Amino acid sequence: MTVSVVIPAYNATAFLERTVPAVLDLQGALEWIWVDDGSTDATGVELRRLTQGHPSVRILELGRNEGRAAARNAGIELAKGDWIACLDVDARPRPGYLLAHQEVFARPEAVVSMGSIHPADPVPGDPYSQYLSAYPRGVPSRQLVASWKHFVTCAACIRADALRSVGCFDESI
Repeated sequence: MTVSVVIPAYNATAFLERTVPAVLDLQGALEWIWVDDGSTDATGVELRRLTQGHPSVRILELGRNEGRAAARNAGIELAKGDWIACLDVDARPRPGYLLAHQEVFARPEAVVSMGSIHPADPVPGDPYSQYLSAYPRGVPSRQLVASWKHFVTCAACIRADALRSVGCFDESI
């Protein structure tokens, strides 16, 4: 079983120094797909700098800001893995994050595996960073099997064929 990690990024330079190394340190990924969602800052430049020389990284740059769902969908379209791990650019996965999901994937009935995600270290002066530090996202339990309709996308790994069969993410939400 293979896992593609898809990370949409919009005007995210403040987070990249903290999150890119944590994401690239994940064991068990086939590939990492970073989607620059039409950023107006140096997100694309920083992504290329921080991932330089990493053979399993692809960076997709959208010409304009399409929104997180559209950026995820674009990354999923490029993904080669059997499973898609969705991460947010401002989240820092724990070591072993993908391996824990893969334990769940071994169960034939598994469609989605959810875990908790910690936000990146706060960026001084950024109110969103302060909010994320106070309210970590994802379910507090280790991992669980759930219906594909009920998951926090930044803390989920989803079977790729299940995502594609329902049209991925509803961009109107």
